Amino acid sequence: MTQESLAQKLGVSFSTINRWESGQTKPKKKNITLLKKLVSTNTSDTHVVQPEDTFRPIQYLGSKKRLLPNILEILETITNKRNTTVCDIFSGSGVVTQYLSKRYNTISVDIQKYSTVLTSALINNNFSEKEIIKFINEISTESKYIEQWKTFHKIHSFELNALNNAKLEKPLQLIHFIDNVSLYDFFYSQNTSKSPNKDLEKILSNLKGQFKRESLLITLYFGGVYFSIKQAFQMDYIFHKIENGKYSEKERNFLKGILLSVASHIVNTVGKQFAQPIKLLNKKGKPKKLLISRTIRDREYNVFKLFKEWGLKYLNNQTISTKNHQFYSQDYNEF
Repeated sequence: MTQESLAQKLGVSFSTINRWESGQTKPKKKNITLLKKLVSTNTSDTHVVQPEDTFRPIQYLGSKKRLLPNILEILETITNKRNTTVCDIFSGSGVVTQYLSKRYNTISVDIQKYSTVLTSALINNNFSEKEIIKFINEISTESKYIEQWKTFHKIHSFELNALNNAKLEKPLQLIHFIDNVSLYDFFYSQNTSKSPNKDLEKILSNLKGQFKRESLLITLYFGGVYFSIKQAFQMDYIFHKIENGKYSEKERNFLKGILLSVASHIVNTVGKQFAQPIKLLNKKGKPKKLLISRTIRDREYNVFKLFKEWGLKYLNNQTISTKNHQFYSQDYNEF
């Protein structure tokens, strides 16, 4: 509730509440007793998670997480009706919708599809911990996955060798690999400014004839550049299993939300945003030691292990609500 409405219920002034919250003064014993009674009678209706406990599913430029108390306070000056519907019209990573979803009916709107996926994943899902673990364990041991991964053994070995050299403070092979390994550039682009060394060029040429573009879009566009080749392939395979499994849209969004969180966790870019690739050389052409060490760290994350970990985070942090929530991937004008 707002400071004004709390002051009215306790029979004190607004400025008194303000001084309590800012730490200038402390409530008297009788006011503490009243506060405890107020909390116990209102918890079931008014509980909203605190901002520090709000789950952030991805690193997101422009997150409104720090504004959540202000947003709630403004909403409460407008209405206290239980069945009020709030529209989060640029929902982004979904933190606003999730924060408000226990108190209000919410409508989440964003033109980006991933936003709809994340927001849906944060609210009311039926997966259990056992089901998440079973889902990822079955993928990692599936014969089809193991067989398809063999196609990438040579390029994976090349990358591992580059990473090991970088650990020995010989990062040039890794830098060259990241700058030249883009499968899309090599397979489809007319860009001839990049020139892989002969060993890498031979590996890429052999891979081209075996590559299945339709089911490996993450590997094609981001493998070796934003993620290690193995990480990209594993995420592709997980996504393929989600899309082709017998799941409802809600269940697919939940699993895709976990996968997006994994991608955000391991992505090797500036500030962990899905933006420009990281530059490992400074203006003088010298390796940036800190970024090299972060690159090694990012590319050694295990996708399957992280999927389990992020799955549990979703289960532990998702909103369980009896309210009515809707999710739209749409231009705000059209909405």
